[in-house]
Amino acid sequence: IPSGKTLTVPKNTTLTVKDGVTLTNNGKIINNGKITNNGTITGNGTVEGNQPLLPPPPVSYRTCDENGQNWETKECRNYTVVDGSTTAWSDGWYVVNRNVTIDELVTVTGNVRLILTDGTTLTVNGGIGGINVAKGNSFSVYAQSAGENMGALTATGGSLAAGIGGGNSSSSGTITIHGGTVETIGGGSAAGIGGGYSSGSGGEITIHGGTVKAAGGSGAAGIGGGRRGSGSKITINGGNVTASGGEYAAGIGGGEDGSGGSFTTGTDGHALIVASSISDKSQRKSWSGMIFEGDTGEVYGNPTIQENIEIPSGKTLTVPKNTT
Repeated sequence: IPSGKTLTVPKNTTLTVKDGVTLTNNGKIINNGKITNNGTITGNGTVEGNQPLLPPPPVSYRTCDENGQNWETKECRNYTVVDGSTTAWSDGWYVVNRNVTIDELVTVTGNVRLILTDGTTLTVNGGIGGINVAKGNSFSVYAQSAGENMGALTATGGSLAAGIGGGNSSSSGTITIHGGTVETIGGGSAAGIGGGYSSGSGGEITIHGGTVKAAGGSGAAGIGGGRRGSGSKITINGGNVTASGGEYAAGIGGGEDGSGGSFTTGTDGHALIVASSISDKSQRKSWSGMIFEGDTGEVYGNPTIQENIEIPSGKTLTVPKNTT
C-alpha cells in the first residue's frame, strides 16, 4: 500500500494474507472487518480499527519415513488448537498445547494429524466411543520428543467401540503413531486400537515410535480386530508397544472368531513389543526387534535400540546365537 493511500476493509469482510506472502503497508489501513495474517505484514504505515489476527506460533513435531527410519523435526504453522469442545476433527492438523479432557465421542473425517506437545495430556472418554476413525479415514499421532516428557493421549472406547478406530460393527480406517505416550482401552468387545465389536476389522495400523499401550475389550484384540473381526494389516517397526487382548483374542491380530490378518515389523524394525499373543507368525523369519508373547521374548534380526525401553518385571528376553 503506497504512502498517502488508504485501504478500507469493510464490516463483515475478511482480508487474508496467505502464508509466504508479504503485505507492505506504507499508507493507512482502516479495518472495520477482519484481517487474517498467515504471512507477513510490514511497512511504516498504520492500521486503524480492528488489529490484524496474527498466525499461531509454529509447532514442531518428529516424523520419519515409512520404515520408521530417518527421523527429522518439522514445523506445522496451520492448525487447530484442541480444547474440550473440539469433537469433530476433519482434514488438517490439530495441536494439544495444554491438558485437555473431552467427554464426548471424537469423530475423525478425512486425513487428520494430531501433535501432542511435550508435557501435555489429552484424555478422550467418549460415551459411545473414544476417537472414531472409520474405514476410509486416516489418523496420525505425532510427538515433539522421544523422552519421558512426550505428550500423552488416553482414549477409552464407549460401548462396543474401539479406543481409537471403529465403532460398533465398524472397521477401522488407517491409524499411524509416530510418537507420544498413547494408551487405549476398547469398549465392550472392541479393540484398543482397531475395529469395533461384531466383525470390525483393524484396518491399517502402523506404529513407528512412542510408548503405546492397547487393551482390548472382551473377545477383542489389543491392536487389531474387534470380536469376530480380522487383524487386517499391522506394522510395528519402532517404539515400546504393549498389546493385551481380551479373552480368546490376540494381543496383536484378530479378535475372537476373527482371522489374524497380517503382522510385520517392517524393514530394520527395532521395537520392543510385549503382546499377550500374536495371530500372524507367517513372516516370523523376517521379524526384526524385541518381541514377547506372554512372558518370554526373543531378539529377532539384529535391531538397534533407538528409544529408551524397559523389559517388564517377570519377563525373560533371549538373545539367540549369532544375533546382535
